[in-house]
Amino acid sequence: MEGKQYVTIICCLLVAILSTVCHSQTWRPQGRFGKRLSPSRVSAEAKMTHHPSRGFSSFHDIPVEMFFTETEVDQMKFKPRLCSVSGLRGYPVCNFETTSSRRDTDDLSKYLDI
Repeated sequence: MEGKQYVTIICCLLVAILSTVCHSQTWRPQGRFGKRLSPSRVSAEAKMTHHPSRGFSSFHDIPVEMFFTETEVDQMKFKPRLCSVSGLRGYPVCNFETTSSRRDTDDLSKYLDI
């Protein structure tokens, strides 16, 4: 056998031996679904997303008046999925939580001239 054959055989044997001896963890994507979370972190995330007083959703109603004037709403060819504080026709009335703090209400009234 020549030197090239010995080198090729030795390299193949080393690869076979190292692949069986050196076992590493298999590759997993580290995106949204591949995260490795500790139980304490999972419970912390569950506490942030679940509010028993408000149900499962933590989203609030967004008044259409915050983004558009009444004339702009009349000229639109589509209706954004928002609610209305002033009772614009075609939009549901905003249902604000009574448990919100006074500061939240003050911030909203600053935008809506309530």
